[in-house]
Amino acid sequence: MNIRNPQDRLRSLWGLIDERHNELIAQQLSGARVLDVGCGYGSLVNFLRGRGFEAEGWDADAASVDVARRLFPSAPISLRRIEDALDSETGAYDSIVLKDALHHLVAEADIERAFDRIGRLLRDGGRLVVTDPNPTWALRLARKLARHVDPEAPCELALQLLSTHGFDVREVRYHEVIGLPLSGGYVGIRWVPNWRLLNRAIASGNRRLSDALDRAGLGRGWCWRYLIAADLHRSGARV
Repeated sequence: MNIRNPQDRLRSLWGLIDERHNELIAQQLSGARVLDVGCGYGSLVNFLRGRGFEAEGWDADAASVDVARRLFPSAPISLRRIEDALDSETGAYDSIVLKDALHHLVAEADIERAFDRIGRLLRDGGRLVVTDPNPTWALRLARKLARHVDPEAPCELALQLLSTHGFDVREVRYHEVIGLPLSGGYVGIRWVPNWRLLNRAIASGNRRLSDALDRAGLGRGWCWRYLIAADLHRSGARV
């Protein structure tokens, strides 16, 4: 999707919400060498490199890569598909991230080959972190109002794919309640004025509410994102 002025969105409430998503991902990573598959505009790669990770990003969409290189010129972003990863890159990464990318791989790519390549790129025992939209009634309604059409990859499908491809799940959590819908993300309506103190108050409240709902076991029905961290078993690694 062609998104106008993504840099403006990242300077608004959405930037704080996106940063929180990046923080949650960073907490789950293992090792320093990280590949963000489907990196989009590169905010996660930039965030991780600022915290000492050897992070890089790949994306199959040329327009997104062009924007990422403008927004974060020092971040290594490549126009590459995960399915085209080379055998010579075997074991090159400690962690791989699919941030809002799994549903695109499921709908638009060869998902079996994608997971085969992920398994090859990870070192033995390496970690895969998946975070993707949680298709609740609220998310679907918001997409309808914004006229935003996107495929879905529910948490149950993600867990099935991980199990099939040799991953042991370490953690499943849900997050994101009010911040994303109020900010509009990249594509939706921004419902609040772009005032710094208001943005920070909403982001803080969103974090506390998300954590509370997840601890209470209500995240599956109310949160807009799920996150899974899983480790590749040695038997599930490259054959």
